[in-house]
Order: sequence, then structure tokens, then C-alpha cells
Amino acid sequence: MNEELYWIWIQCALGAGAKLSSIISAFGSVSELYMASPEERRESGVLTRNQIKKIETMPLERAAEIEITCRKSGWHIVTPESENYPKAFRELEDFPAALYVNGDPSALSNPAAVGMVGTRKASSYAIDIAHRLSAELACAGITVVSGGALGVDSACHNGAMIAEGKTVAFIGCGLGTDYLRQNEPLRRAVSQHGAVVSEFPPFFAASMRTFPIRNRLISGMSRCVIVIEAGEKSGSLVTARLAAEQGRLVYAVPGDVLSSSYFGTNKLIEQGAKPLFTAHEIISVYEMYYPDLVRGDGEEIPISKSRKFIGAVKKIDDENEKGYLNNFKKSYTIKDKADFWAAEKSPSSPEKRGADEAAAEASAEKPKAPQGLSAMAERVYGVLDENGKTADEIALELKESFTAVITAITELEISGAAECISGKRYIFSINK
Repeated sequence: MNEELYWIWIQCALGAGAKLSSIISAFGSVSELYMASPEERRESGVLTRNQIKKIETMPLERAAEIEITCRKSGWHIVTPESENYPKAFRELEDFPAALYVNGDPSALSNPAAVGMVGTRKASSYAIDIAHRLSAELACAGITVVSGGALGVDSACHNGAMIAEGKTVAFIGCGLGTDYLRQNEPLRRAVSQHGAVVSEFPPFFAASMRTFPIRNRLISGMSRCVIVIEAGEKSGSLVTARLAAEQGRLVYAVPGDVLSSSYFGTNKLIEQGAKPLFTAHEIISVYEMYYPDLVRGDGEEIPISKSRKFIGAVKKIDDENEKGYLNNFKKSYTIKDKADFWAAEKSPSSPEKRGADEAAAEASAEKPKAPQGLSAMAERVYGVLDENGKTADEIALELKESFTAVITAITELEISGAAECISGKRYIFSINK
């Protein structure tokens, strides 16, 4: 019988996150565990009474039902014996027995992966850094791994996709659930540029318990984890702790020491995490470990580059935005990888061409919004013009939160309806 079925069975019996390494080692294989007698299971010494009860009451038919559901939905199943199963997971005591994949399962096989996490209620500073950093890493051949959530996670996935790299989103619920509907366009895009992955059965609901279980996979697949903007009780700190326990490198982007939004990241640095200032710091480490997979021949580009602020700062209600608006170098839409690496110096780079392109399109007629957009994305598209507006200006105009607007902008960029030009301004796209 297909060994895959037994892996799904043991996952159903013991649940996601179970410590399987010693259990499987004691029986030789998961199929032998299934076929073992009750006495053999009790005498093994590696199973608790409760685990034995769960194993004995879980029918193999449940695993078969999941297999059928995944096949009908076009989802792949990756188990420890699959060629695309992450090698790094094999080191974990609590390695996942089965992964359900929407997208390309081979995206899981790249050992040169980096975990990137941060707050859902991200500042423009954090969004910009996450977007730019993930793009640079993806350009170098590194797979960007995050959690598919709003805020920093979305910026990380989007940056990797714009750079035409691979990205993986580990989610804390089944692929068939309707969790976080407003971020569905992003997950759909990730499935086309990498993979959306869950350790939970197809219709398993999200809960407070599922996300910490999910977090160990973000860190477990990665050689290092980067934390971008995390408060004192941020879930990103759980990922950082798990990364340290798993022997992964932990990096943190420094933030305002007076802001509670950066208490977690600054605390990580105080506790020994490496402060991160350039993507090259990560790329140089990965070049040593994966010389055949990672290329660091591009120019070193700072994550953030201060510049003199010109003009008055608009009043922002969200304290996370204060002091950061327009004070950091923008992240821009990458037309191709060569343009990206040359952008700092090339007079024809996307950043330097942005203003000219906007002026040239000033007389062009605005296309109709693409079909299938979310309600928020349609509202944002409605206020875009040929001159460009920052996300902050759009948020003020629509009286919506910055996070909601930047999520909608990401959806518009992915659909080709909007693009970013010089000054972190967004315009509607003529050539959709």
C-alpha cells in the first residue's frame, strides 16, 4: 500500500506538531507502526496511553478521504519520503508527517530558504524593508518563507514574486478553509510563484493553537530567520525562539527604541540576535553553504538608506507611522533581475524613470478596474491617478488604515492594475 497514506493516517491520529522522530525510529517505519499489535505499541515505550488510544481509534479510511479531497482540489501531498520534502525538516523531532501544497511542491525542495516574519499591523518602514529585502534575497536565488498573513508577511511574499523568485507561505489552517478572505488574492498569487502549504488537513480551522505549530515550519525550513518589526508580545517572537531552539540563525531589523512596535525586535538584538542592515549579509552566508544555488554577484544595496526629508510631514494618527514616512529609500517594482541590481546607479533604472513614465502617461485614459478585485482594492483603484499617490495619502483620502490600503495595493500590483513609481507613489497601470 502507498506509504503516503500511512503518513496522513499518523498525522490525523496524533495531530500536527506531534514529536514523531522517536516514535517512527522505534518501529522502523510508519507502516510498521500501523501494523503493530496493541502489545507492541505499549511495549515500545515511546507512546503515551493517550497516543495509543488515538492510534487505535483512527481509521485508515480517514487518510484515504483526505487523499481524494486533495486530488480533486489539485493539491499535492508531500510526505517525508517525497523528493520535495524539505531536508531541513528531517532534523526536527516534531517533523511534519504530511504537507498539503497548493502550487509547486518543488518550491519546498530548495535548501537555500530564509524565514521572514513580522507584525500584521506593519508601519510603512517595515513594509518597505520587508518588500525590498525579500526582493533582493529572491534575486540571489533564495526562497522566501513566511506566513501568508497581512502586513510584513504579505510584503515579504510580494517582494519575492516581483523579483520573479520563489516564495512559500505556511498557513495555520487547512487549504480548504475560508480564513483571512481579504488576503486570498495574495495566497492565489503565491501558489503561482511558489507554494501555499499547510500541515493541517484540508478543512481544519485556524485557532490560537494552530499558529505556533505553524511557526516551527517557517523557521524549520530556513537556515536563518529575519524578524521585521515585532512588539513585545508578537507571534514573530515565537518563531524567533523556535528558530534558536532549532539551531537556526536569528536576525532582527533594528527599529525606533522609543516605539513599542519595535520592542520585540530590539529585545532580540539585546538577547543576541544579529542586527540586519543589508541583504548582502544574508546572501554572503548562503553563498558559503549553497554555492551552487545562491549568487551574490549583484551590487550590495542597503535595506534602508536615509535621505534628507523635503516638505512637511503630514499628521498621521497611527503612532507606528510617525517619524518614518518618506524617510527611507523606496522599494520599487522590478521589471527584471538585471534592472534590479543596476537600479542604484543606472540612469535608466525603474526608480529614475518613474517620474518620466508618469508624465508620459498623464494624458492616457484610465482603464477599467480588473474583474475579481476585492471591495477595498476597487476603492483604492478608484482614487489612483496618473501622477501617483503614496499609500499614506490614499489611506487619508479613503479614511482607511494603512495596513488595509497597502494590502489592497499589493492585490492591484499582482493583478497588474497598479504600479509603484519614484517616491513610493502608486499609479494605475496602462498596460495591464
